[in-house]
Amino acid sequence: MKTSGLNREKVLLIITLTVLGLLVLDRLLLSPFITSYEAKASQIDQLKEALEKGELVLSREKVILEHWNNLLIGSLSPEKRENYLLSRVESWNQKSGLEIQSVKPEHILSKREGPERMACRIFAKGEYREICQFLLSMRVDNLNIHVERCDIISKSATGNNLNLVLHFSCLILDKGEKPS
Repeated sequence: MKTSGLNREKVLLIITLTVLGLLVLDRLLLSPFITSYEAKASQIDQLKEALEKGELVLSREKVILEHWNNLLIGSLSPEKRENYLLSRVESWNQKSGLEIQSVKPEHILSKREGPERMACRIFAKGEYREICQFLLSMRVDNLNIHVERCDIISKSATGNNLNLVLHFSCLILDKGEKPS
């Protein structure tokens, strides 16, 4: 009977040591490995997301550079700024078919240090669709425009003959000045 008691003690000892070994294996090897694996997987996901954002920026490079160049038109002389603004107005007009009566660009000198603005007053005639297309062309252009006044006046009972009075300004940065 003593031999069976020894066998039982050996079996219990083996089971206890096996459980203790598995616990040590879990605490020292398995848990740190799983934690490290999850951290690396999370880091890989973040890097993939950053890569996708970078690829998006690279794919939009042309649009971004055009926008940046429009922000930096302050390096142009006042005459060139005015001509640039007039060319943008002409571009919007070609897209819309609006009949422009007058365009009056003006430089706005700031009382404090900072970027110079240009303002422009436009008087035009046309149909509702043409006015909407003109305003849409302005909106989608990369020039930073602030519409200060926009009046649409009907000259007929049918509303086909409309007058547009538009006053807007745009920001012109000095050479080397970057927007914040």
